[in-house]
Amino acid sequence: MQVQRVAGTVVLYDVVPYWVPIDTEPTASGFQYCPSKWHGCRGCRGDLFGVIYTWLEQRIQQVTLFRSFRYIARFPLYKSPIATTNLSHSSATSGIMSRPSSPKHVFNASTVAKADECIGKDLVWSGAAVAELPNSAGRGGVEWSGGPRGRVIWCYSDRCTSAACSLVAVGAGRTGRSRGLGFTEPEEVDDRALVLPLLREDLAARGVEGDHFGPRPGEIVPSVGGEPKLTNMLNLTMLVQNVNDKLGGSFATVELPPVQMARTRAEQCHHGVIAWNECLRVYTANRVSTVDITITSGHHSRPQGRANIPATDILLKRHLEGWFTIDGFFKSIGKIHVIVDFEPADENPLWGNGVGENFPGVPHTFFPQHRACLVTPYQNSHIEDDFIPPIAMQGGKHRIPGKYWKELHHAICSAKKFVYIAGWSMFAKISLVRSPDGELGETLGELLIRRAQEGIRVNVMIWDDKTSNLHSMLKSFREGIMHTHDEDTEKFFTNTDVACLKCPRDPRADAFHLAEGFVFTHHQKVVVVDAPALPPYSPEQRRIIAFVGGIDLCGGRYDTPSHSLFRTLTTVHRKDFQQGCIPGAALKSGGPRQPWHDIHSKLEGAVAWDAHTNFVQRWLCQAGKINEHLLVSVDPEASEFCPPSPAVEEHHPAAWNVQLLRSIDTTSVVGFPDDSSAELVLEKGLVREEKDLVDRSIQDAYICAIRRAKHFLFIENQYFIGSSYGWKDLPDWHTAAPHLIPMEIALKIVSKIRAGEHFCCYVIVPMMPDGAPDGPSVQDILHHVKETMQMMYQMIGDALREVGRLSCRPTDYLCLFCLGNREVKEGHELIPDDPPQEGTHYWLSQENRRFEIYCHAKLMIGKRSPALPAFAPPP
Repeated sequence: MQVQRVAGTVVLYDVVPYWVPIDTEPTASGFQYCPSKWHGCRGCRGDLFGVIYTWLEQRIQQVTLFRSFRYIARFPLYKSPIATTNLSHSSATSGIMSRPSSPKHVFNASTVAKADECIGKDLVWSGAAVAELPNSAGRGGVEWSGGPRGRVIWCYSDRCTSAACSLVAVGAGRTGRSRGLGFTEPEEVDDRALVLPLLREDLAARGVEGDHFGPRPGEIVPSVGGEPKLTNMLNLTMLVQNVNDKLGGSFATVELPPVQMARTRAEQCHHGVIAWNECLRVYTANRVSTVDITITSGHHSRPQGRANIPATDILLKRHLEGWFTIDGFFKSIGKIHVIVDFEPADENPLWGNGVGENFPGVPHTFFPQHRACLVTPYQNSHIEDDFIPPIAMQGGKHRIPGKYWKELHHAICSAKKFVYIAGWSMFAKISLVRSPDGELGETLGELLIRRAQEGIRVNVMIWDDKTSNLHSMLKSFREGIMHTHDEDTEKFFTNTDVACLKCPRDPRADAFHLAEGFVFTHHQKVVVVDAPALPPYSPEQRRIIAFVGGIDLCGGRYDTPSHSLFRTLTTVHRKDFQQGCIPGAALKSGGPRQPWHDIHSKLEGAVAWDAHTNFVQRWLCQAGKINEHLLVSVDPEASEFCPPSPAVEEHHPAAWNVQLLRSIDTTSVVGFPDDSSAELVLEKGLVREEKDLVDRSIQDAYICAIRRAKHFLFIENQYFIGSSYGWKDLPDWHTAAPHLIPMEIALKIVSKIRAGEHFCCYVIVPMMPDGAPDGPSVQDILHHVKETMQMMYQMIGDALREVGRLSCRPTDYLCLFCLGNREVKEGHELIPDDPPQEGTHYWLSQENRRFEIYCHAKLMIGKRSPALPAFAPPP
């Protein structure tokens, strides 16, 4: 592929370069423009304008776009998009977009807008886009965002003059994002266009295609031994020298292409040197050829250059220290000094050997492990007395299964100081206590108001579903996309003694931004209350207990291990019918209701204080200083509370070692170390993402448990999606689910196969996600689950062939199950007033009398590894 670098416009089409002279009058084959009135730097003071010219010659169609600093002109696009670039005597250059011959599709796109009104505004679009970037420090640029692989073309001139700093780019893609430009939908778009982009922040996190950027997205580059052995830990200490003194406030990101793994704090450049001297700890399970370090200017968030460390050097040397060249856009911009320490996971002494009673807990987490705690596990919100026999325990004792909502009701009624509730959803009209014949106790809302009127401090935090705020404009959004009842709950507690706070997941976002990406929520389900102190403290003193797990205090969550479909619609579920998988389902039309399987727990001992700390940190962050007085002091020296203490003796048969884990960032909590305290940030296991510090100890705990498991893993989860960097059909957003859990499980199984040992992972997930089965969101989730499982089965199958176990199947090592129930009709069941239409899915579910049991639990148990029940995110 050749590109002619002359003072003109280079066109790459069919791998044949063409150029248009700039010193000729407009003719059929050329166009003259005045460079003094068109360039990308701020030095231009003239009346700038934009011109579109289409040049057709023989078998190509070229679109040459000349852009002004202020205006974007209306222009048409014909057939295949072409990329052109003006290459002057300066160092300005760009990426080139190539197109195959014989364009097939014709489409049109046009726009009129002021660039200075559009910059920084993101719109989802289909078609083609050209937009201008703000200029700074003598650099000008134009940004193009396009198809599934194309990303950005930059023009950077270190000697930007009035003569030239220009770039032209026209392209099309299936979907994309442009800054401030809206376009008409094309009839059909050929997505084969390919952009060879230069660095940009989002590209640094996802990987790009180009000769100097290492492997292409999705390319498998075997490391030593043919497997991804970059596991467990990468410690990096970095120093940059010989960089442009104008960078200032720069940070470094560490990528295992295409995934960004970690980043440093921002540091100023002093006399051409940036010194972070920061250690970054990274768990890895990636197959890569290089570890990439990108230097980004914090002031403009513009990547300046990238250094590549060969993965084979890290694997072979384990300790690597040296200077690595930082490649800029077109030349080296300096060097970075890096110290890397690497420890293979399978060489860790605890690999496959469990944890034992002396295990200190998951290392490098915000909350430590506590000994001598009590844990009461709950299966669903309620359990019948005769469902299972008592569980035998040590010392000839038996354990009777707990009843979550009944015990929670008792704890709220017994509290004398406070009741704190944090949930994804809370519905004030549900009843926690229900008799088998259908008699319902007081509602949760009535209970909390009564307790608040009795002088108990009741604080409630629920997730603020931004889409439910649109109900005043759109009636269809009255309950929001997620149907969390957040607006109803807030209204219910208005003008009462209960403090109810709606907490947005990201206070910087609004409802209209939800259309652009994923919806992130507050998914914690925590209730913290005070209770009588245990010996040796006086019963008049108070202690803290907490309920933590996966069950929200909302509709559809009351269920038992029987998971009835039809028989309870006239009793315990007569005011609590939920069916999220059948559009239009309602109690008046009959069952089946949607059974709900979940787990929860009650925590006693020092770990309950950590749950209290979590609530207080969130309240102080999102309720603000004005509501700080609504928190009850638990200082043992200034209140009736005893200090954190063991719930039982350390060697008591019922004693647990417990550690509180979470997934949260500084948009939702206070109390994290200052960003400048690099050592404390590392000690607490926090990582940086853009401007936030993130606690992702749940993922770290999963990795810790998987690596230490010896014989099997048992997992229950609402989803099973992850390690998207290893999917076969690598999507454009392949870093959307980059966490390591599925890859870690697959690597564990592969290691056992190669060692000649048997190991099995059992996974229980819902048959289908909550929602209409043919809906786009449900289909997307199912597709992602398929991609994840396909990746894992492929790795297991390859390992079996490698060792010659041709009689074994991948499903002998990785088993996926879905729960379901079927009920025989009984005479006392509900007779629907408005039965569904014959032949519909609703009608068929009543005829067949079977339905899935929705698994909402987040649980992992490993043979000789810790159990992980919590409000954990999906693997």
